[in-house]
Amino acid sequence: SNIRSATATELGSEGDVLREGGDDTLKPGYKKPDGYAADLDALQERMASNNKTERSTASSDLSDGARKYPDVAIPAIPTAIDALDDPYDLTRQNAIETLHYIADVRDELSRNDVERIVSALVERLDDEDEKVRNAAVHALAEWAEADAATVRSHFADILAAGTAPIQVPADPHEEGMLAALTSTIEANNEHLRL
Repeated sequence: SNIRSATATELGSEGDVLREGGDDTLKPGYKKPDGYAADLDALQERMASNNKTERSTASSDLSDGARKYPDVAIPAIPTAIDALDDPYDLTRQNAIETLHYIADVRDELSRNDVERIVSALVERLDDEDEKVRNAAVHALAEWAEADAATVRSHFADILAAGTAPIQVPADPHEEGMLAALTSTIEANNEHLRL
């Protein structure tokens, strides 16, 4: 995670998501950028465009904003989940990254939102595009750190049902990533094993 504490003077940084705090008596939480918050509705509308380049660019902008300000991106969760079914792989990958960054503010989400996000990410493990599958593995690893029990339960459910959407990895690198995800889930929830 790229979240760190900062004083009001340090909040001008562009590269990190900053928790307000320090000696300047700012309220706890994230600094919400007016520009990104105001553009969120427009980004979501652009993601519904019939033009794949427009959708891809909008999804990239949404992901970039979620990286810096994950709490501001929370209202875009349904849009990001819908974009996981986009025919264009780059739009799907950007949507996964948006959901990945939102894991940083897991405590601000409803149980239903967490379930929907994790379920949608697990489904992308079977995506036709390798980069999308890899992004899903990385996002699920982040979610496993934020909420290991939920990620584990989704894996347990699909494995028990025999309907695991996980493709047999084509190469050792991808197989290693799935093993690393399993290890992350187990490490963050030691009393439950896959």
